[in-house]
Amino acid sequence: MFAYIIGSQNPVVGKAYAYEISSGSLSIFGENTKYEWYLFKKQKNGSWRDITGTPKLGRSVTYTFHEPVLANEFELRVFETKSGSITGTGSAKKQIAKLDIVPSQSKTAQIDKVVLLKRGSKDVNKANYRDTLFAQAFCTAMFDQEVEFQLWEDDASGGGHNAVINKNNHHTRTYKARVNEKGIAEVKIPLSGDERILRQIANKYLMKGDKSEGKNHEFYITASYHGKIQKASQVNVDVANPDYKKDSQKSQPKVSARKPEQKKKTPQPQKPQPRQDTYKKPLPNNKPSTGKNKQSDKDGRIIDVSFKNRAGKNFTTTPKFGETIIVEILTKNVIGKHYNLRVWEDDTIGEHDLLYEGIHKITNDKQLVTFALTKDRQQIGEIGNDPRDTDSGEYRAEWTDHQELFAEIAFADISKESTRLTVEILEEYKSPEYKKSAAVVRNLPKGKTANCGGKFCIDKKSPSSELIREINIRLAGFGGNVPTDKFTDRTEKMIKQFQRDYMKVPETGKVCGNVLKAIDEFQNKYSIDFTELKCKCKKCTGFGDGSNKGKYLKGNLEAHHKYEYPGIHRSLLSSIRSVKFYLAKDGRYSFNKVNSGYRCRFHDEYLKKPTTNHMGKALDLHFNDKTGRTKKTSDMEIIRKDIFNKYLGAKWDWKSGQTNIFNLESTGIGATTWVHYDVREFDEIYLKDIFFAKSLNALNEKNIVTLALELGFTNTCSCMGGGTSSGKLAPVNNVVSKRVDPKTLKASDKLIEFIKDWEKLYNKAYNDSKDYCTIGYGHLIKKKKCEDITIPDEFKNGITEAEATKLFKEDLKVFEKAVQRDVTVKLYQREFDALVDILFNCGAYFLSSGKAPKLYKNLLDEKYEDAAKEFLDIENKKRREQNYQIFINGNYDS
Repeated sequence: MFAYIIGSQNPVVGKAYAYEISSGSLSIFGENTKYEWYLFKKQKNGSWRDITGTPKLGRSVTYTFHEPVLANEFELRVFETKSGSITGTGSAKKQIAKLDIVPSQSKTAQIDKVVLLKRGSKDVNKANYRDTLFAQAFCTAMFDQEVEFQLWEDDASGGGHNAVINKNNHHTRTYKARVNEKGIAEVKIPLSGDERILRQIANKYLMKGDKSEGKNHEFYITASYHGKIQKASQVNVDVANPDYKKDSQKSQPKVSARKPEQKKKTPQPQKPQPRQDTYKKPLPNNKPSTGKNKQSDKDGRIIDVSFKNRAGKNFTTTPKFGETIIVEILTKNVIGKHYNLRVWEDDTIGEHDLLYEGIHKITNDKQLVTFALTKDRQQIGEIGNDPRDTDSGEYRAEWTDHQELFAEIAFADISKESTRLTVEILEEYKSPEYKKSAAVVRNLPKGKTANCGGKFCIDKKSPSSELIREINIRLAGFGGNVPTDKFTDRTEKMIKQFQRDYMKVPETGKVCGNVLKAIDEFQNKYSIDFTELKCKCKKCTGFGDGSNKGKYLKGNLEAHHKYEYPGIHRSLLSSIRSVKFYLAKDGRYSFNKVNSGYRCRFHDEYLKKPTTNHMGKALDLHFNDKTGRTKKTSDMEIIRKDIFNKYLGAKWDWKSGQTNIFNLESTGIGATTWVHYDVREFDEIYLKDIFFAKSLNALNEKNIVTLALELGFTNTCSCMGGGTSSGKLAPVNNVVSKRVDPKTLKASDKLIEFIKDWEKLYNKAYNDSKDYCTIGYGHLIKKKKCEDITIPDEFKNGITEAEATKLFKEDLKVFEKAVQRDVTVKLYQREFDALVDILFNCGAYFLSSGKAPKLYKNLLDEKYEDAAKEFLDIENKKRREQNYQIFINGNYDS
């Protein structure tokens, strides 16, 4: 039967619409025929997902679409079922009609109201520069649209804001957020991070008639949509002015905002500098710090910050450039908070030189950050960032054999306390000529770091670190391990197993650059499908809602803990990669899927039989034999014994003493056609929320080589110590050297070999994957099939390898120039290479034509890692994954 659906294809959100099945003639609809209505939603990959739930029945039905589905594509499908047939058989039910639907706006998209406040305070309009403000835009018909916020300082008198007076009083930084289903876009604005700039803006101009800025700086927020300011907050937030001095006549009069012509010159941007009110104390007589006179956080949140040697102990000898030291941070009640760590070289004249800055997360009350005293950092301390500026570094001869370092800590999201401490390296320079110098670091003679011979390897003698914790998590499937930041005996065995089985190198049990690179390679090789992991209840977000922490089905054992953890445990997820690896190594079975991942309290299985393992701590896996999925109990027994027990160190049935390991559910208890394993016997310290993940990005986090470099393990990364599974690690200089203007770069020899390897040599004309006539190393002859054109004479008889290489290099110049034309920010060589290859593969105007807008915008905003992640959404996924590796790690292995 031919039929069609009558109804609106562009229903307005929020309104009910009727849809009816028709054939143009009522007579063909039999009384014994039933009609079922199904709704499908189009996915990003172009496939359709059934979101029906319970099908609607009848010839006429109604549907209401809501704002969160705006701009999505849907498809209504009607199925006919004949009375008397068996539902579900091939002939019982068939599709007879469908209708494409795209919901439309019910109202004009607009921003209705904007507010700026200090949340959680008695007076939400009072703050200081240690606080975090919140900006909100209340919107109509703008679900999932981006709103851009900008902070302004108000110098207009009276109520409201004067755009003319305040035109120069805005911060250049913008804050972006998307509108949620409630119509609200919200951003956090930590004032401490931009305090210097904000104070400079506020103090630069005055309200007409004022002689000073006064006790407070008055800030408001504007919200823009599609580049146009639509609304501003009406009530200012008064931020205490640290520069205010009552009745002070010493300050110079400031320029009126109404008379900008009085300004003699525009102040030049300042380099970042440590706060003036932080405590700096030289340490006398070569003795370690006693801890006295240190400035600590008023609420006791920061207890102490100090430099330690690589073993985590106080210095007994003067450290030298070329070594690695530790920044030890002792805190209280701030686990989970993020902080900014800066390490400076202290200059007697001019400005201090910033050697390191990075955002870190507090995971323990005692936090250890490894800091490498590299040659690059030594040079910054010697000459500063600008050799032409005599105030940018130390130049006098008596200062050339030592440098003075100190560290600062800043919490961006904690208010009402002093958030920075200054610390000196623990020992003075011992030369009698410089007895008054503070703690120093000797300059290292020029030279390169060779194979370290174990000197820079991470092993059982190494202090605790977040890098060690990540290694323990990512290699948890090699013998089993817990997410500790300590290098334990289990860690050593785990590394040896990884070296032996995956890397195929001698077993040292130590971590150098080769191991770190191989961990990244291993992680990228075996991916995890998070759609299989989500709860199927259709009520929660896929990973529970955080309910019932501290509540138990019975007793107080973790096995009965009803807490819905925020995701699946990362150690468990990482071990799936090892399961896949060892299955392939064994050869008898292969991985099928995660059959049961997260199950919250609304899941059907929980409602049938309440158990809590699957609330983030357990997985049920299915497997294949040579013919397809196997349900044989005997196969499950073999897989448990020969894979999970042998390689992951898992044991059966949660018996006494089986703590801090993976536990298996045996066939006798119930796992007959699947393998169940879990982490429920982990100690509480290893079941913190931070060890659970809801997405692949949260599981993978940063590339581990990048993390190691950020934490200061530069020498560790540069030592290859025995080879890797697939090649050499890219030189560390690719990661830590300065970015340069892309106009000074050309495609590297590594990239040329990489592209040649991908494109392969074709001596005669052929049709590529797009049916374009091509020859040599991807040289385009014409955007038509070869058989549809006349092959040019120069290619009729084919070309030699030398001719193909010459053509290729000429072609490459086009894409080098395209990157130089369209990318206006500085790049590393590896980043330049990755972009050249993308354009070589996708077209010279791929970036500027808007085909990858997020990639291009993130790149121009200097959000390099975010830009690289966008590679993975571009066609030719396998090659884009390799472009990502080049861009981030300098890994050209193809």
